[in-house]
Amino acid sequence: MFTIRNLVLFLLGQIQRSIKRELNTFLEFLQQGGSDIDSVSGAAFTKARKKLKYTAFEYLNEEFVKSYYEKTPSYDCWKQYRLFATDGTTAEVPNIPENIVEWGLFKQRADGKKICMSRALYVHDVQNKMTIAGSIDKFEKSESELLWGLMPKLMSYPPLDDLRDLYILDRYFASQLLIFQFHTHGKDYCFRMKKNWWKIAEKFYNSKEQSSIVTLELDKKHHEKAKELGITATSVQVRLVRIELEGGETEILLTSLIDEDMVSVDDLKELYGLRWGIETNINQLKHKVQLENFSGKSINSIRQDFYVKIWLLNIAAAFANPINEHLKQDDTKKYTYQINLSNVLGLMKDGLHKWLIFGNFKQYLRKFISFLLKTIEPIRKGRKFVRPKLPKRKYFRTYCQV
Repeated sequence: MFTIRNLVLFLLGQIQRSIKRELNTFLEFLQQGGSDIDSVSGAAFTKARKKLKYTAFEYLNEEFVKSYYEKTPSYDCWKQYRLFATDGTTAEVPNIPENIVEWGLFKQRADGKKICMSRALYVHDVQNKMTIAGSIDKFEKSESELLWGLMPKLMSYPPLDDLRDLYILDRYFASQLLIFQFHTHGKDYCFRMKKNWWKIAEKFYNSKEQSSIVTLELDKKHHEKAKELGITATSVQVRLVRIELEGGETEILLTSLIDEDMVSVDDLKELYGLRWGIETNINQLKHKVQLENFSGKSINSIRQDFYVKIWLLNIAAAFANPINEHLKQDDTKKYTYQINLSNVLGLMKDGLHKWLIFGNFKQYLRKFISFLLKTIEPIRKGRKFVRPKLPKRKYFRTYCQV
């Protein structure tokens, strides 16, 4: 019988081949683990996943991350802050009629094929490589709309010891209501600003000052919505900072970190640079765990896969982080080394099934760590690469009918 437990384990197996081949491999693990199941059909898999809402995987991921923060002996922070970066991407979904209604039609090619596209958003701890929340919705929705949908969850997210949460956001997320919402809930923030969108940013840019503390007044047009959100303040002090980039470009940051003695301009330059971690994470979601390689066509299946793949990368990070921390402490080598994420994911594909079906977790973990330590790679700080413009990657479809 294809139970819920078996369904969860199967989907965690990084389905990248045909469903039938993946099911046959999974059946072998079940039988080696003592199961008397003699066959698993695509129909059984389809029937089982229909019964399980995608929110189960969203919940499992959230509980996994919370448990990581509670139980890990050490985690990275920046000046007593846990750093959450936010960014979005798009994902092509199977273009069956119900998905075109649900997600939206992106375009129709000259040959008549309809391209169905969704929009996704992630909130990612850039230092501990944990995605704490995600959302996938209609293509027509903006990333800001998706972020607002997650705000109740984010604003009530469990605190971590004596650390404060600090959100790093790109310029397209900047809004007065969002800033006042963060202020109301005691969350810190750092926005990149467009120099000509807001008067205070434009005035600061033209002033040639490097750092300035100003009062941001909430526009009257936002007062009614602010009351609905429980926002009572109508003004808040913020800090504007000028960052001169190596290429000659000027960046303007707006932040709640107004203590100029505690946080310098150079500190803020470093802080915003750390946002790059979420770009790396989205790249891994797209290409390492193949976000767009869905194992089903239905709306529920697509959402299941979305949260499973976030969870998979979080599990990989939970394995990798303590090993990388150990490697950081080794001062006998010229460079700091890290383990290769592709190797972690490769070992996890069968490893998770072995650990969770056979047991003997410690035995497998020793082998796992031993192999990873033989395949470490150096971190060469300051290296820069021109990002190539690659063609959109396509995958052989693995999915069953739902």
